[in-house]
Amino acid sequence: HPFMEQLAVTLDALDKWMVETGAFLRHEPLARLGFMLYLIILHLWSFALVVFHITEQPHADFGSLDNNPRHWRAAVAAVQKQ
Repeated sequence: HPFMEQLAVTLDALDKWMVETGAFLRHEPLARLGFMLYLIILHLWSFALVVFHITEQPHADFGSLDNNPRHWRAAVAAVQKQ
C-alpha cells in the first residue's frame, strides 16, 4: 500500500524532528525559557478570550455590532442628513 508507506515516512520525519527539537530544548536553557514564556502567554491570551467573550453584558451598547442591514442603511441615511 503506497499510502501506508507514505504515512510511515511522514511519521518518521515528524518523529525525528520532534526528537531533535526536544534535544535542542534540553541543551539550550534560554530557548527553553522562551518556549515556556510563549506557552504561558498563549494560555493567558486564550483564557482572556474565553472569559471576555462568554461574559454577558445586558445593558451594553452593541450598536456597532448590529447585524441587521436595514439598521445599517438607516444609520448611513442619518449620518448623510447631518
